[in-house]
Amino acid sequence: MLNFVYQREQVASHDLSWCVRFMMGILFTLASGVYAQPLVYPETTQDDSILVTRVVSPVVNHVSEFSTCNLWKARPCDYLVAYSDSLLAIGFSPLVHLGFGVMSGSRQIPYFNRKGVRISGHIKRKILFYSEFTDNQIGLPKPLKTQVDTALGTVLPHFIWTKEFDGYLNDTILTKGVDFNDARSVLTVIAMDKPFLAFSLGFATNQMGYGYLTPFLSYRSSPYTFLRADFEYKNWRYYVLWATMKHFVGVPASKPFPNKHFVAHTLEFQVNERLSLAFHEQVMMFRDTNSLFPDWNYFNPIIFYRTVEHYLGSPDNAGLGFSAMYRYKFFRIWINFFIDDLFISHLQADIKQIITGNPQYYAGSYLNKWAFSTGLALNWEGLRVQWEYMRIRPFTYSHSSILQNFAHYGYGIAHPKGANLWETLFKATYTIGKWEAGTMFAIVKQGIDTGKTNYGADIFKNFKNATRYYGNYTTQGVPVMTQNFHFWIAYHLNKTLTLELYAQLRKSLSTLFREQYSMLALSLNWNLFNPYRTLWWDW
Repeated sequence: MLNFVYQREQVASHDLSWCVRFMMGILFTLASGVYAQPLVYPETTQDDSILVTRVVSPVVNHVSEFSTCNLWKARPCDYLVAYSDSLLAIGFSPLVHLGFGVMSGSRQIPYFNRKGVRISGHIKRKILFYSEFTDNQIGLPKPLKTQVDTALGTVLPHFIWTKEFDGYLNDTILTKGVDFNDARSVLTVIAMDKPFLAFSLGFATNQMGYGYLTPFLSYRSSPYTFLRADFEYKNWRYYVLWATMKHFVGVPASKPFPNKHFVAHTLEFQVNERLSLAFHEQVMMFRDTNSLFPDWNYFNPIIFYRTVEHYLGSPDNAGLGFSAMYRYKFFRIWINFFIDDLFISHLQADIKQIITGNPQYYAGSYLNKWAFSTGLALNWEGLRVQWEYMRIRPFTYSHSSILQNFAHYGYGIAHPKGANLWETLFKATYTIGKWEAGTMFAIVKQGIDTGKTNYGADIFKNFKNATRYYGNYTTQGVPVMTQNFHFWIAYHLNKTLTLELYAQLRKSLSTLFREQYSMLALSLNWNLFNPYRTLWWDW
């Protein structure tokens, strides 16, 4: 899925550079004239900001100008045609991503054909808008197609439900493909500049937490409708989100998918120029299938949501979290910790068992549901290196009602695979001139169910029907080990037009199955992200 950010100039030496996660955001910057330039958010991040967004008013030259973009000139541009004057700035860009690949041991030819348009702009630097639409046909490799297929239909992580078709590349080679439309849009109103206050209405994705592997809310989910407010004053930053998500029940039958609602807020404090601390809270709720808005009781942005949920009779699924990041020059290290449910007596039993080695009665309780992630990143003279690790306890994100689990459109809002897993990844990229070389390597180990068992991986199962109440551990059940290795070489014709050669080796092993394949793909990308680096990375 696509993620967009803006960046703010440093106004003092103690003010660290901030990379902002503005999902599907909009920004115009100045470079010998005024032009539209939404900045693309990378797949893995070492940004300083943990907030979903922080809108920053752009610098604007109050001179009327109509301009077109020469795709071959050295100055980068993200628009094809743009217009700006003292009141309005607007830019138009086509979206194109074409590519195909070959796979070992298969006559199948994976491909993608994606095209669309993007319009972004602002009015007086106070009202910012962004909208894009794409029509997509993707030929999925068989292992990926098998994993995303369900009895309800095919839903790709980052996207929505898809229609399947058979695409014949010639008389003998048959490639299964999926066809779907994708749209993202955000409208932002900046109410104040100092202190900063902005409100956003959108259909896109958001993220909380440092790094790529975040245990709270991840941009890896499908888009949803949301209302968001952002506030910043000195070293304090606050963000609140109200969102309407969907419980996926299969191919539509003239009825909308059931609504479920999500509210979250984050308070971040920058202790000094090196250390930042943040506290998160989130609630998933369900009232009825047609409710358009979250419960009115959660619209107070400065109240403790767990208290509200308790006041209502504890009908909802609440979670708490904590994040910290330490920065030193070109080095970043961070940690995120999420608590879905936690019983202190059961946690003490876990600690005693670890220390003494003696079995404790309450150890491994299915009621202790938590997750954490940590990572570090280096960014030095064109070289970016990042490592992350994530661990999710069994039954985390699940609930007694599937309409109140931390999931949207068939996948977890934190990790698309759900829970009962650990994952580690490594990414390195090196850029010199217009050339870029990169590699990513990830290992995921998850314990899955067989038959009617419930070991805590499937967050759509009732956690109260756990196979066992005590003695649970991460990756229990049938262990599945998946290894993903990616490598690419890219040539950037300009900032948004890229020619890329991409290779992947994927291996998935368990006692139930064994899969292995390698793929080589060539693509031309104009303003769009590469699904082979995001969609396939998650599987």
